[in-house]
Amino acid sequence: MKTNDRDDIKVISMDSLLYEKKGKRSAVTKIVEPKIPKKRVITTTDKWNFSEDELDPIQQLEYVRQIVNECEIPFQRLSTPCQFIKQQIQQKLGSYKCQDGKKNKYDELSFIKHHQVLQLMIQCENKCFYCKEPTHVLYENVREPKQWTLERIHNHIGHNETNVVIACLQCNLRRRTMHYQRYVLTKEMNIIKKI
Repeated sequence: MKTNDRDDIKVISMDSLLYEKKGKRSAVTKIVEPKIPKKRVITTTDKWNFSEDELDPIQQLEYVRQIVNECEIPFQRLSTPCQFIKQQIQQKLGSYKCQDGKKNKYDELSFIKHHQVLQLMIQCENKCFYCKEPTHVLYENVREPKQWTLERIHNHIGHNETNVVIACLQCNLRRRTMHYQRYVLTKEMNIIKKI
């Protein structure tokens, strides 16, 4: 592998024996451009005008606490970040409800509610169940690895209040169908290895 003049582009050269075509030998070079994160549609609207401080996971946890403590306050009187957080949670819950419905796992009585998600976020301090890193409730990029998700402990059951934990998207996708305790052990080994 060679590096190009620019540090962000990798040039990979492969042996021509791998790619022979009718007896002709030639060097194959492939240029791999780094992926540029794609911004979410909502971030292009006028309403999305958050500072770096407001997008900090620790500050977002404070907003979640405000929402829980001020549950009696009308939606319009909440601060803009709190309004966005409530909307984003509601939107994600709608997606989970649809996902469970398609897989015949939706149970209306035990499906997790908005206030239960907020309590879960406070309980775990908005940190991933597996890697223990802070998750983002508000995030700018599509498929943000550290965005919050509701991870189902048992994948054969829907997003029910007793079957979910907060996890980052990265851990949620990497776990797949592995038993959750086994995945926790792999993450703990990584943490020990880092120390």
